[in-house]
Amino acid sequence: MTDSRTRLTLPAVAVLAGLLVVGGGWLVWHSSRTATFGWFAYAPMSETVYSPGILTTTDWVGLALVAVGLLALGAVGGHALGRRRRA
Repeated sequence: MTDSRTRLTLPAVAVLAGLLVVGGGWLVWHSSRTATFGWFAYAPMSETVYSPGILTTTDWVGLALVAVGLLALGAVGGHALGRRRRA
């Protein structure tokens, strides 16, 4: 890549990666979960035990977006720190 092209691409990738991290975190934070307590979760004569899954599909998608965003931010930061300067 040419230097001017890299100067324009790196900030765009960094912004996109930051948006992925924030969007994925928001998705995990605000994922809709059903209530597993209260009157409707009461089963007086049942022998089965209900145990809900820890993470939903929405949580997995959000965590994947966060992971991809953090990898991209790491790549941009590594490239910015490791590139050679002109003398």
